[in-house]
Amino acid sequence: MNYAAVAVIVMLLCVGVGARGSAALRPVVAALFALALVAAQLALLMS
Repeated sequence: MNYAAVAVIVMLLCVGVGARGSAALRPVVAALFALALVAAQLALLMS
């Protein structure tokens, strides 16, 4: 699986969670997913 596929999967997860969760938690959950994606990419680039 390449990086683009991983990015698309995480983006779909963000959209799915944002569509279902409470309005107050949507930005927090999306930010956490974005942070996890950035951390994973950094870990892969550093290895």
